[in-house]
Amino acid sequence: MVRRWLVEAGTAVLSLLLALIVWAVAEQENNPIFVVRGVPVNLQGMEKGMALRSPAVASVDVRIRAPENIWESLRTDDFAAFVDLTGLGAGRYGLPVHVPSPQPEVQILSVNPATIVVELEAIVQKRVPVRVEVMDSLSLPFGYEMHDPVVTPPEVLVSGPSRHVESVASAVAEVYLRAARSTVERRLPVSLRDKDGQTIGNVVQWTPRMVTVTVPIEQRPGYRDVRVRVRWEGQPAKGYNITEVAVEPSIVTIYGSPAAIEAVPGYVDTVPVNIEGADSDVVERVALIVPENVSVFGSPSVVVSVGITPIEIHGWLVRRMPVVQGLGDGLQAEISPLVVDVFLAGPLPRLETLGPGDVQVVLDLTGLEPDTHILEPTVIVPEGIRIETLVPQSVEVKITRIPTPTPTPTVTPTATVRAALMVTVTPIVSPTVAVTVTITPTTPVTVTPTPTMSAGTQGE
Repeated sequence: MVRRWLVEAGTAVLSLLLALIVWAVAEQENNPIFVVRGVPVNLQGMEKGMALRSPAVASVDVRIRAPENIWESLRTDDFAAFVDLTGLGAGRYGLPVHVPSPQPEVQILSVNPATIVVELEAIVQKRVPVRVEVMDSLSLPFGYEMHDPVVTPPEVLVSGPSRHVESVASAVAEVYLRAARSTVERRLPVSLRDKDGQTIGNVVQWTPRMVTVTVPIEQRPGYRDVRVRVRWEGQPAKGYNITEVAVEPSIVTIYGSPAAIEAVPGYVDTVPVNIEGADSDVVERVALIVPENVSVFGSPSVVVSVGITPIEIHGWLVRRMPVVQGLGDGLQAEISPLVVDVFLAGPLPRLETLGPGDVQVVLDLTGLEPDTHILEPTVIVPEGIRIETLVPQSVEVKITRIPTPTPTPTVTPTATVRAALMVTVTPIVSPTVAVTVTITPTTPVTVTPTPTMSAGTQGE
C-alpha cells in the first residue's frame, strides 16, 4: 500500500515538474528575457549645499522580461535608473540603483551594476581679494611713474566643492598699459590661481567675473611732453601743392629745471625744411629748436615728411577728330559730327604737356555693313589721365559703297581739207582743245573733230 502510494506520489511530482517545465517553456516563448543596455543613471534627492565629489556610474544594463509584442515597442528612453541621495551628507556611499518598470507587463529581473559608489562633499564659499598684474610696466614713457592700481570691486566670491575652493590662492586681473601717458581705466576679466600660480578652471564658480581696474599714471616734476611743430620755407614747383605734413615722433619729452620746462609753450619747432621748387615728397631729418636749459629725451632731431603732389584738374577739354578703324574694302564712311569734345581729369603738369597724339578718339567699324550707325567712340588716354565725359557721347556714321567710275571719251579734232589747201592742226592734251589752222588760198575749209587723236599727229 505504501509502495503504491509512493509510486503514485512520484508520478504526481513528475507530472508537476513536467507541467512546470512546459509552463516555463511556454512562458519563455510568450515572455522572453531581454537586456536593455546603457540606461542613464540620475542622482535624485541631493541635499542643498552638497556636490558630487567624483563621477558616478553613468549608465547601467537592465535585464527584463516582457511579452514580445510589448518589447518590440520599447526603447531605452522608456527606462529611468536613479540613485536616491535623500538625507545624505558629505561622505562615500554604496547605493542601490532603482529602475521602475515602464509598463505593468514589463518585469525588471536585475540591474548591472546593482549598486554604485557615490562620494559627496559640501559646497563652500570664500571671498578672495583681486590682485592686479601689470604686464608691461616697463613700457611707461620716460619721465612717467605708476601708482598702486585700484580694483572695483576689490574681491570676488568663490563657491564650489570644498576641495576646489580651498585650492584657490588668488584672483588676478591682468592689465596692459601700452605706453600710456595718463591714468588707465579698463574693464577686465578675473581669473583664479592656485598656490603655484596655475589657472583654476570652471570646477568652481566666482562672481563677479569682470572688475574695473584703474592704474594712476603721472609725469614726474621737471618732465613734460610737447608736440613738434613743423616749419618749412619756399613753395613747390608750378602745378604742385602741399597735401600733407607729418613728423615722427610727433610728441617728444623734454626735461630740465621746473621753471624752464614750465616756460615752454607746449610745442617745439623744427629747423625749417626747404621745399622750394619741389615736385615730389620731401623727407628730411631735422633738428629741434629748444630753449636753453632744456633737453630732449632721446634723439634731438625728428623726421619730417612734406607731401608734394600735382594739382588735380577736372574738366580739361581737348577736341579730337575721330579716327576710323576696321572699315571694309570698297566702303566709305561719313562721320557726324566731325569733332568730339573730350573732358579729362588728372595732374595739371601732365595735362599741360598732352600732345595731339596722346589722346585719340577711335571709331571701330569692323564688320559694319553699309547703313547709318550710332556708335560710342573709344577714347585712348595716357596712364594717369582719366576720362570724365564725351560730348557727344555717340556719333553718327554713314557707311556707303564707293561708286565705280564711268570712262569718258577724249575728243581730239581732225581736219578735212579740200585740194590745194595746207592745214596744220596742233592738238594740246588738256581739258580744252586748241586748234591752229593755216589757210593759203581763199577756199572753204571744213574741220571735223574725230575721237582719239594722239598728240603730235599732223593732218594733211
